[in-house]
Amino acid sequence: MAWSDLVAAVADATERTWPASITYTPVSTGIAESISGVISEREVWVELDGDGQVSTYRPVASVRLAALSVAPARGDTWVADGVTYTVMRVALVESLLADLISVRS
Repeated sequence: MAWSDLVAAVADATERTWPASITYTPVSTGIAESISGVISEREVWVELDGDGQVSTYRPVASVRLAALSVAPARGDTWVADGVTYTVMRVALVESLLADLISVRS
């Protein structure tokens, strides 16, 4: 089994176990899209005005790249359970998934 096949299998199992309905709006198009993904909180490092970094937790939506009409980017927004989030950073997982590291808007 190739690595990308393993990543896809894990993504399938995770989405079936913890599915979330997400409304995703790319800043480039402004058109909302209904997709599914997995929402979690993850520890990330944040820059402090050039004086170093601090660890904090951020909401993350893990979504399939194929479900999006355009590549995800900083400034895109997503809504889950009535809460709006703004994407601060996109972390790609292979060429299959994107982790949308966000802040609550």
